[in-house]
Amino acid sequence: MKIVQINTVYGTGSTGKIAAALSDMAYGCGFEAYAAYGRGKPAEDDRRYRTGTRLNTTGHMAAHFILGKNGFSSAVASKRLLAWLDSIQPDLLHLHNLHGFYIHAGLLFEYIKARDIPVVWTLHDCWSFTGQCAYFESAGCEKWKSGCHDCPVSRWDYPCYIFRNSCEKNYLLKKDAFTGVKNMVLVTPSQWLAEKVRFSLLKDYPVKVIPNGIDLH
Repeated sequence: MKIVQINTVYGTGSTGKIAAALSDMAYGCGFEAYAAYGRGKPAEDDRRYRTGTRLNTTGHMAAHFILGKNGFSSAVASKRLLAWLDSIQPDLLHLHNLHGFYIHAGLLFEYIKARDIPVVWTLHDCWSFTGQCAYFESAGCEKWKSGCHDCPVSRWDYPCYIFRNSCEKNYLLKKDAFTGVKNMVLVTPSQWLAEKVRFSLLKDYPVKVIPNGIDLH
């Protein structure tokens, strides 16, 4: 079985260490485990793939800061990633963070739907079902339940933007991209996030709560 993890980073930071640990565990159990990531050191072996360069990341950041396109830019780098996936023919994709200025999530989900690849998507925050923000509690916002607009979250909160609040457009892009996958299970590390998901645009997918692991040694 071929499993591919996709995340912003690999082996560093909280989500990168989680993705690496899962990939290493799968490899140790006899699976063919691969990983694609957006930022960090170049890949050291054929089981790893870095989607872009520092220039690609900078361009994606600029597209977001000006146009609010976090997660929906880097089209050229994303097409190269999809070609790499085609060379592997994965049996399962395990997605993590798709924000972080490295991938075009719309193209990725078009690929998933066209090839009917089973997906596990671990949500580490709320970005997947909001128009812009990764968290909305500080602003007391519940617009994400029906459609984001006139975002009350500070424009300087991650992922910050400068000239245009594109949360309404992004919400619709995510709804179109992320819904309609035939075989996808969502994983959250907390019951709190699972409850939020059940009221979101992702509400039709099964949700499993799996707390983040710790080193038992």
